Amino acid sequence: MCATSTIYNHLFRIIHDVIKRNIIGRQLKQARLSSRPKITQNELAARLQTLGIAIDRTMLSKIESGFRPVYDFELEALARALRIPLTQLFETKTEGIKARQR
Repeated sequence: MCATSTIYNHLFRIIHDVIKRNIIGRQLKQARLSSRPKITQNELAARLQTLGIAIDRTMLSKIESGFRPVYDFELEALARALRIPLTQLFETKTEGIKARQR
């Protein structure tokens, strides 16, 4: 790997962390992939369409990576489509571990 590429990748990570536009992306992806059976982004997009929410696979990818903000009504629909409590999308790893230990 050349030095320019390494520098570019490092800068990209720094910029990504600075311009993150939502706090639920990581939890959304985790909830989607931990459901049984796993739900693909296309399947989740289809579920959202039935709820009247126009979010496609590309938008879901941007939400999961933190590049797209999420409106409150979209957040509610995401939780409904995944059949999870809304609060689960705000749960950190530490909170999830503490809740399971109780």
